[in-house]
Amino acid sequence: PWIIMAYDMGLDPNVAGAEYTPRVFKSHLRLSMVYPGCKYIVSVRKPSTTIISGYNFLLNKGVPGFADMTVSEYALQGTSINGAGTPDRAGMFTTYKEFWQARDCSSVLVLVYEDLVKDMATQIRLIADFIGVVPSPELIERVTAMSTKDFMSKYESQLDESWVHERAKKLDRSPHPEMWTAAPRVVVNKHKDGLSDEAQKFLEDQWREKFAPDTGFETYEEFSRFFSERNAKKSARIAATYSASSAN
Repeated sequence: PWIIMAYDMGLDPNVAGAEYTPRVFKSHLRLSMVYPGCKYIVSVRKPSTTIISGYNFLLNKGVPGFADMTVSEYALQGTSINGAGTPDRAGMFTTYKEFWQARDCSSVLVLVYEDLVKDMATQIRLIADFIGVVPSPELIERVTAMSTKDFMSKYESQLDESWVHERAKKLDRSPHPEMWTAAPRVVVNKHKDGLSDEAQKFLEDQWREKFAPDTGFETYEEFSRFFSERNAKKSARIAATYSASSAN
């Protein structure tokens, strides 16, 4: 699904999977740098929990340096929220600002991670409507079940990029095949390390200083609420359409 890895994997994205519609790819590029002419599903998540999740993923992946620092030290570096200093390595705040700028774009759907966790089925219906798919109740139920951590943890080897890593080594096209070393994508148990008060305050201060002035949102909760409420209205219209169809 990483379209930028197609050549390294020996795949032609114009051929492989072309029989399916809609085509789906994933990317870490910011909206302003991603491939044009598509529909884009993006998500926001509370900065503190995003950083904890990202830190543990990189730690499990064996990225150099992470074993020598705590999650709070990682947060206090600021690179995860402010970027690494190059356009293609934008931080969370720049990425979220672009989501805000594209809020009225019909080709962009902004999902709230916390809403996905709370009511997966409703969010899946929202996604289906956005990509032009009319799912049956059975399909919604199946996708919901397959999107849980419990389900995905049973098939971890199909999600941990182990195939990508082995393929990259075999074809020897990727300049850094070690980047694709297998690592768990699903964490069922709660992360053991949380952020210190200092790190938490740093994130809150940075939000107010670097994000709020351009958006008007003083907290992440205010920011995410905007999209939650907008998506709730969309979901209500979708539900009404389903009800009308069932009645007929």
